[in-house]
Amino acid sequence: MLAIAALLFSVRGALLGAPVADDWAFLHHMRFTPFSWLDSFGGAYYWRPVSRQIAMSVESLWMERAPWLGALVHLVLLVALVGVLYRVLRRVLPAAAAAAVASAPLVTEASRALLTWPSGIQHLLAMLAAALAVHEAQARRLPTALLAMAVALGSHESSVIVIPVLMWVARDPALTPRQRLAWGLAPLALLALWWFGYSVARAHGVLMPLQAATPTQALANLPQLANHLFESLFGLEDLARPTALLLGGMQTVVMGIGLVALARQPHAPHRRAFAFTALVGIVAALPLAVLLPDWNAWRASLPLLTIAIGLGGLLACIDTRLAQVFVTLRLIALLVAPAAPSTTQEVPLTRSDLSFVRLTRLQQLVTATRTELLVTHPRLPAGAHIAYWTMPGLAEVGFQGERAAQVWYEDPVLRFTGFGGLAGLEELPDAVIGLDGTEPDHPAVVITPRALQFFAKGYTAARNNDAVAVDSLLALALLAQPREVRAFNGQMLFTRASARAALGDDHVADSLLTLAIQRLPDHAGTYSLAAVLAARRGANDESHRLATRALELNPNEAQAREVLQQIMGSPVTR
Repeated sequence: MLAIAALLFSVRGALLGAPVADDWAFLHHMRFTPFSWLDSFGGAYYWRPVSRQIAMSVESLWMERAPWLGALVHLVLLVALVGVLYRVLRRVLPAAAAAAVASAPLVTEASRALLTWPSGIQHLLAMLAAALAVHEAQARRLPTALLAMAVALGSHESSVIVIPVLMWVARDPALTPRQRLAWGLAPLALLALWWFGYSVARAHGVLMPLQAATPTQALANLPQLANHLFESLFGLEDLARPTALLLGGMQTVVMGIGLVALARQPHAPHRRAFAFTALVGIVAALPLAVLLPDWNAWRASLPLLTIAIGLGGLLACIDTRLAQVFVTLRLIALLVAPAAPSTTQEVPLTRSDLSFVRLTRLQQLVTATRTELLVTHPRLPAGAHIAYWTMPGLAEVGFQGERAAQVWYEDPVLRFTGFGGLAGLEELPDAVIGLDGTEPDHPAVVITPRALQFFAKGYTAARNNDAVAVDSLLALALLAQPREVRAFNGQMLFTRASARAALGDDHVADSLLTLAIQRLPDHAGTYSLAAVLAARRGANDESHRLATRALELNPNEAQAREVLQQIMGSPVTR
């Protein structure tokens, strides 16, 4: 119960269950592609008919309308997984130790992503089915163990690591020779059947990763993989460095104490079984080396769970308190992990490419975009064009290119692209949205048609060198946009400042530039124009600083180079 509470506390602020990234690829495939059991159902590199064709199809019933329901289903699956693991471990450990070790799925960084992300059901189903297969193998029920194993393999390919565990049952001397033969061969037959299905699926469009490392590169990646596994296993991935060092050191000490004590008790019961479990998890994680530097902790969910069960079980073999301290430290790491971000503009620095905080940022941005568009443009003509003014860093993956917008409007030929600068003025899109709204609760804001019309007229005036008209028309464009969009408003202010400077009204131009720089802090042109104005009033030091900043942002900024040349009296090289 403490672990469940910690997990729920750690996902505070998230839009639980909101579709994002791969979810839109799945929904797009489901809406616009004929159903098939032999494709990746919107993915690219896998065949998972149970988790995608079946489970995610069920989730699609509420994914857009009531996404929180999906998160509730995921929480139930996590709790069920803990319950099955407890029953498995209870056969060999005291109740308190079994409870501590079995809580491993709840106290990992990856569990936050799996709880909040609809696509996480692929990993959750694989872990739960794999645990059920082991549970049934313990009870020597081969048919149900094979059924659970088939569900696991159909949910995620990493569950293949459970096949050796099922085959291990064949060593039981209590079984008849015929039963031993069945336990030894039936799992292999199931594996062969799954592999045949995978091969057929590859012929129907399921691909293998194109950027996979060569064997030599994968071998060189092993130290980096080991570091990722260590951080993920101990819940340190996204913690501040001092906290990560403290909690990581404490967990390492606990593991060290346990392993030293275990070495002094060579006949501790079940130590071999737990050591074998940890080893299986480590071996299962090795293929991930071919994908580095692309790393996501949730991708290693089953191997990490297997390692955690093995190591926790080894500690419990010595002393229940060691296992409890180990899981408590991981629980603390979960409690101090960063919550869902409050802004969608900044990209959180994390080890995983799609960590919990990055996923929740994308969920907020994509959901806000969908809501804003459907409120302001509930219907669009067939083949419509939606343009975004700017796309925040690493955000496009959240929309899966054009697929999310095509699902929203049920139009497979709808375009969702960048505005395209001046080229976008030739034929205004059907809707334009800014993804950098200034209101925290509204990061996505539609730019009004009137604002765009004034903007287009202003740039026509600019081509005609009519600075007075430019300033007036872009002032009207700002008035026609009641809710601010940083990049759009910043561009209008900068262009107005340029027009005012051309008219010799440097005081107003300076004021407009100050506002523009607040909205466009990385725009080289604003600093370049500010340097020109500073030079005009004789503030050479300020002009030098501003021109240098402009060249830092864009070494090809000609106006800033000319300003520096005038101040320094010699040509400026790059």
